[in-house]
Amino acid sequence: MDEIKSITNQGFFSYVFKLSKFKQADLLNFIQYCMLSIIPFIVVYFFIRKYELSMTYTDNSLYILFATFLSIMLFIVGIYFIDRIINYIPPLSGKFYDVINITNLSIAIIMALLLIHNTGYLERTSILLSRFDALFNRMLSSVGINNPPEFDMFNNENNNYQYQLAFYKARDKAIEMGATTEKADEMSHAIVEKLKKIKSIQETTDAKQIAEISRHNSSNTLGTSASKENISNMLPNMNGPNSISSSSSSSSSQNPTQYISTSGLSTTNPYAGKNENMLMDRQSTNDPEPANSIGGGGFSSW
Repeated sequence: MDEIKSITNQGFFSYVFKLSKFKQADLLNFIQYCMLSIIPFIVVYFFIRKYELSMTYTDNSLYILFATFLSIMLFIVGIYFIDRIINYIPPLSGKFYDVINITNLSIAIIMALLLIHNTGYLERTSILLSRFDALFNRMLSSVGINNPPEFDMFNNENNNYQYQLAFYKARDKAIEMGATTEKADEMSHAIVEKLKKIKSIQETTDAKQIAEISRHNSSNTLGTSASKENISNMLPNMNGPNSISSSSSSSSSQNPTQYISTSGLSTTNPYAGKNENMLMDRQSTNDPEPANSIGGGGFSSW
């Protein structure tokens, strides 16, 4: 096999940092273009986000699609005219800007707006995809395919950065206390698994608190109260396939770190005292289910 050769005979630093007049002009154009685009883009972003159509999870899918499509099209049209404005201003380098294909660039813009955090549209994408997942699961059930994998917008990556930090801290502490590397890794993995269970218990507790508030609000507005058992059954599976039973959740919520006994490693219970009794409050009543029960807003709202 022929040896792979460099595309240039120059050294690394001379190739990277020695710029010809054309390269210097390109660099100056790049800096000028970026500086001139900041203020117009902020203005466009301000007016689009200020006057765009608002939405909630109760809106139907067609409305969410239309509102999102309109905002993104306004972004792309705004970028098109910003590019024309900047090209009207003479470049300081004396060299014209390179031509930008806005049509091809629009694909990257749409992907960035829909899938990147803090752009304002990731939640809309998540809502639409979760509704499509519900519709797709019903289609699979109609042909006899049950228990498909759950759709997760983030591929179960939530909180994994915190788990990674907890693993490193626990492993370093174990090694400091004299444990071998293999033993420290084993104990650190065990601690992270306990932290995941604590997080799962916290999410379940929060969900039941929301259901309790919904029950009281329904009782005050409709004159009826929902069954706690029915509300709990209507809640989505917060824990995934490895969910913890109510009894084990109750005992763990009282002392979720009781299983962690690694010498020299200590954790605190961040969720102690947060309505622990709610995990055991599973007594159903004979009251009718409220009309505005949880669980609506699927793809059936098309």
